[in-house]
Amino acid sequence: MSRFSAHVPAGLVLIGTLVAFVLCGLVLLRHPGVPYNLRELIASRQPVLTLGVLGLCLLITGATPLLLAWLWDRRPSEFAWVGPLNGISVAALIYALLRMAVPYESISDIIGSPVLGLPGELEDLGRFVGLYLGIVVGLTLGVRLTIGGTPQRRDLPGLIGLSAMAVLSYIIVIPYACTDNLVELLRGGGSLVSAGAVLAFVCLLGLTAGAISLAMIRAVEGRWRPLAGAIVLLLASIVVGWVLLLVATTPALTKYGRTFAAREFLFSPDREHYLGDSLIFLRFAVAACSMIAVLSVGMLFGRLVLRSREANPTAHRRVQPAKPVSAVPWRRGHYLCLFALYAGFAIYGSLVPLHFRSVPLSEAWERFRQIPFLELGIESRSDWVANILLFVPLSFLLAGALRVDRLGRYGDLAAGLFIVPACALLSGAIEFTQIWFPPRTVSQNDIAAEVLGAIAGVVLWSLAGRRMTGVAREYVRTLSSHRKFHLILEVYLVGLIVYSVLPLDLTISPTHLWRKYHDGRILLFATGGSNPMESAYLVFAKTATFVPVGLLVASLLARLKTPIGNVVRGFFIGAALAALIEMAQLLVYSRVTNGADLLWGALGASIGVACLEAGTTSQAVRQPRSSDRPWAWFCLAAAYAVILAVVFWYPFTFTTQKRLILERLSGMARVPFSALYWGTDWNAMTQIARKVLWFIPLGGLLARGIAMVATSSPRQRPVLIGVGLLATLAVAVAIEFVQILLPGKIADLTDIFLYEIGAIIGMWVLLSLPDLRAKATPTPK
Repeated sequence: MSRFSAHVPAGLVLIGTLVAFVLCGLVLLRHPGVPYNLRELIASRQPVLTLGVLGLCLLITGATPLLLAWLWDRRPSEFAWVGPLNGISVAALIYALLRMAVPYESISDIIGSPVLGLPGELEDLGRFVGLYLGIVVGLTLGVRLTIGGTPQRRDLPGLIGLSAMAVLSYIIVIPYACTDNLVELLRGGGSLVSAGAVLAFVCLLGLTAGAISLAMIRAVEGRWRPLAGAIVLLLASIVVGWVLLLVATTPALTKYGRTFAAREFLFSPDREHYLGDSLIFLRFAVAACSMIAVLSVGMLFGRLVLRSREANPTAHRRVQPAKPVSAVPWRRGHYLCLFALYAGFAIYGSLVPLHFRSVPLSEAWERFRQIPFLELGIESRSDWVANILLFVPLSFLLAGALRVDRLGRYGDLAAGLFIVPACALLSGAIEFTQIWFPPRTVSQNDIAAEVLGAIAGVVLWSLAGRRMTGVAREYVRTLSSHRKFHLILEVYLVGLIVYSVLPLDLTISPTHLWRKYHDGRILLFATGGSNPMESAYLVFAKTATFVPVGLLVASLLARLKTPIGNVVRGFFIGAALAALIEMAQLLVYSRVTNGADLLWGALGASIGVACLEAGTTSQAVRQPRSSDRPWAWFCLAAAYAVILAVVFWYPFTFTTQKRLILERLSGMARVPFSALYWGTDWNAMTQIARKVLWFIPLGGLLARGIAMVATSSPRQRPVLIGVGLLATLAVAVAIEFVQILLPGKIADLTDIFLYEIGAIIGMWVLLSLPDLRAKATPTPK
């Protein structure tokens, strides 16, 4: 069984449960007897999204205690320290999900008053973590009874760790975060007896849900007796849970000018009409069964994952690298250098345009403590996602520096518990420093987004970081230019797919989709552009984007008997990939969905296949061609430089006004990257990528000619590379300085830097292919 197929049952359970939860929630909202606090929690502008996130949080809450209980049973020494760290990490994840989908007032009513002394969102996060840890402790204790054998002495360290978590949760929730909607409902204002009753009730939920999840697996195997026992346990848990509810909650609470029991407040439809005990018990039974059902499905998902792992242990076993770590490239130092460079770039980019204004430290700290959490609309979601993406490479590179040749997911978790707080501190420091650099916007949204980006970067490293390192090492070590060419095309394809769905401002709201259509971002067939020249540029760019896809298709698939058959096959594969991308872009609010892109993608892929077909002529019969001569590649580079000039100078609206020219010339000395600040963050990232990509072919064409010249005189190779880089720099400088005469363009020294970076990348990639270092001699007749 493959690793993918082993996880199919768990995936089907997860997707089916989320769909059922959303549908049931939509039906429940229409019932007039739903408690008002539950209605306020779910009702929003996007109830489907809110219900989906709530269902996912409940499933995670069910799966996490089961996985912790399994770890406690199998590896008790690791559980003693992994358990609390995992609980904190999951609590932070749940808080981030709820913060995006649930009204803030509903969260604030539960987590209590700001008493921890932390700034802004960190205060709420700390109190939520304290509350969630208590839930995790209770569920883990309950589900532990359904996993493994009877508790033994070796389980004592784990029990101590859970006790510490329970004490920490009690201190944060009861004495430090008293609220009307939580602690005042407990008997004695949150006494140890009432807190113990709440913990016992959560343990009972975990025990019942764990037993039901185990019984469902046994029923699939044909053993029905455990299911009958689980049903009996469910019925008993409702009665015992009701008794624990009576013990835990206060019988008389004076509030809103009335006196009522806490159970009446929790389960009545509104504050004016309180129900009797019989109806409250019925509602409690329905709520308890619903909660147990969702938790049991989450635990079932965890059990299926564990069963697939135990059934195929070799699929999860990592293979040690064959070569010594010291002998392979891309070691810890490489990741550390890249991390330092990228961190410097992130800090600098966060302070641009560097307009410093003096502010007293005490005033700055007071402003920082009161930074707002902005309510972002769909139009601003792309900038928020851009902040997430900003910190993904940062934490990924730091994880690589710490874990590049070390195996084990628990080690990755421990490293993540250092990396994520470190990135959070860096994010807070950047936001704090921005107070001295207006017009930068300081908000809790940026910190929350960057912390999510740090978490995503650590997860990305744990899932794919070592594989990506292996690809980079294979590219550096392999002597096969064909394999290197494959790796380049594969990386390009992944980058194309990821870029096509960025900035991930996803929406499934019919209102947003209609607005997108009304704004002209859903088109049946349009070339785009306001004039023929601009339309031709857009068609050329979209077609050229899919040419590498065609090269990859032709190099991976077996050749057909006729060249035209290969081209047609590439056409349909390119159209299929373009169709998938357009379907995904339909749900990305800021992206334009255009049916014409299917044609341009198919055309580009077929051109790529045709290019590779033309280059696979047999060497034995191939006649010498001009492409075997260095001057041909230098001429192509010169022609491409002319194309670049046309692209960046169009529409050629030159000016001869001396004053305007001098003003634009002085404007070139602006702070680097400051011209990109005045747009959106996503637009800045796009402009940087485009300007770098435009000059990669220029560097590649020059590298091809340089490699052919250098084969006859290897000592001249460094000199020729230097001359080539100076040539690309001359083209970049010429393009930018001529743009001074074009009022519709922005002439900036930053663009010269970006152009040269692209040329260096193109030259390095082409020179790294081994066959370019072989002597290019014509085949004799």
